[in-house]
Amino acid sequence: MSKPIIGNEPNHNPKHKRNPLENVMGKLSKIKFKTALIILGVFTAVLIFWQIYFSLISFSIYNVGLRAFIIILLLLWSIPFFVFFIKNRKEGYTKKESLKKVHWGWQIPAGIATVLIVVCICLAIFTTPMFMAKSYNTMISVDTKSGTAEEPFKEFTEEVDDFYDGDMQVAIIDKYFASLLGEKVLGQSSGGYASQFEVNDYTLIHYKESLYWVGALEPKGFFQWTSSSKTGTPGYVIVDATQTDANARAELVTTHNLKYTPGAYLWHDAERQMYFSNMGALRENELSFELDDDGVPYYTQVIYKKKFGITSGDEATGLLIMNATNGECKSYALDKVPDWVDNVQSHSMILKQLNYWGEYSHGYFNTWFAKEEVNNTTDGYNYVYNNGRFYITTGITAKSEDSAIIGMVLSDLRTKQTVMYNMVGATEQAARKSAQGIQEAAAAGYYASFPTLINFSGVPTFYMALKDNAGNIKMYAYVNVQDYTSKLAAGITPEIAKEKYLEKIKGDIVDKPVVPNGEEKEGSLSFITAYMQDGNTYFFITVDGVDYEISIKTKGAKQLLKASVNDTVKIRIDGGAVTEVISVTKNS
Repeated sequence: MSKPIIGNEPNHNPKHKRNPLENVMGKLSKIKFKTALIILGVFTAVLIFWQIYFSLISFSIYNVGLRAFIIILLLLWSIPFFVFFIKNRKEGYTKKESLKKVHWGWQIPAGIATVLIVVCICLAIFTTPMFMAKSYNTMISVDTKSGTAEEPFKEFTEEVDDFYDGDMQVAIIDKYFASLLGEKVLGQSSGGYASQFEVNDYTLIHYKESLYWVGALEPKGFFQWTSSSKTGTPGYVIVDATQTDANARAELVTTHNLKYTPGAYLWHDAERQMYFSNMGALRENELSFELDDDGVPYYTQVIYKKKFGITSGDEATGLLIMNATNGECKSYALDKVPDWVDNVQSHSMILKQLNYWGEYSHGYFNTWFAKEEVNNTTDGYNYVYNNGRFYITTGITAKSEDSAIIGMVLSDLRTKQTVMYNMVGATEQAARKSAQGIQEAAAAGYYASFPTLINFSGVPTFYMALKDNAGNIKMYAYVNVQDYTSKLAAGITPEIAKEKYLEKIKGDIVDKPVVPNGEEKEGSLSFITAYMQDGNTYFFITVDGVDYEISIKTKGAKQLLKASVNDTVKIRIDGGAVTEVISVTKNS
């Protein structure tokens, strides 16, 4: 009988194939305690360095990201615990025995991580609006003006007649058009800056008695940064936002070199410099570029906390300010921020809190079922500058109806003080569509910029620019907030548009008081000088031998900017103080 061929027999004892994870776990289980400590220590140090230098992690109790990072590190240090526990189980030990056999040093991080995970999940759940709707609703206090739309509205803004001589100013040029002007002035610069530098963002500020868009020159890339890192970028671009003529220009200011910008690298990165000055502060991601009264450039960053359970409810608490020329940083409480800073409060936090206020006035579940008085902000916002303060303005609309507003809110960007004016009318987007539908604008295909809320002789009005496809301003438009389909007008200058609009709303204009308080005095100006005090401009004048001190914020005081000795000045005096500069008449 021949022997069977062994090679053709089936293999009844195949070699067991271990999956890759088992191989890894097997190798890890052979590592000694001290060796594991060294490996985990080095890896942890690398992770911490990365989080500090590149991720700029905030070491604040309010930072949810910090807690998540700590849990990740604890889980990393828990790996040996799971490895040895599984090994012991495979060797036949019970769960209790397997746990005891694991070195106590590996049990600690696993236990802490478990506790932190449970606590963080509970905090995340129980600090949501579902459980704290009332607390979210009251994060921002809103003073609602009732009655007619016109009367309370008059308390906020100056008349439209005071756009150029009064305290109210609106930005006619928007950020996009300002960026076009900035690109143009860079391209025309004699230093050839356009190939090396760019402006990545613009901030609206009040500077030298007007509104300006300002943007810092930043290096276009790493090699551009290395070539300018010693001296910094040449300066910044500034654009007068109140310009109305077709020849609007940007100005390149090169009196201050900027060593620290968001577009720089390594130690000259503005955000990194600000981070290392206060690593314990929870900072908003967005930086704001501003100028002090002398034109020195600064970056600001909002410091905030989590109001509910150190987990939810962002609330601004201070401001971090950095000198862009030398990197010096200083933190301020909100009530101590210098007067020249305009953007103190966080715009995004204000809008988020306004939505909390609108949605949760009757609790969380009302937003799902009864939906009584559930409101939210409209899409977009704008700015108004009045009486020395910046305001953010946006519409409030019922959540179920986004084509009409029920009111307009104005929030002070320094104090967060907010007023809502009850008025039913167009949303900003509806007003834009109405302006674009005006015959001249529609025929040319112009589109409207985001509108600004103004007071036109007591009539709530949206004011906006109409632009061509290249972004150039071609016309200006006024649209009545409450009757936005028939009471609107546009013109190639603001003055022409104003006259046309005035004809449309004559019957709606609220009469002004005939006799204001105080007595009038008219006389010859024999002396005039201007000076700065506490960040504000004052005039010292002598009229018919009597001296007066007048703040630039006094009604009509800006007329004194163009006044000269021997001019005739008419002022209103109440209680010995000048309450209004009525007129300045030039005498040749």
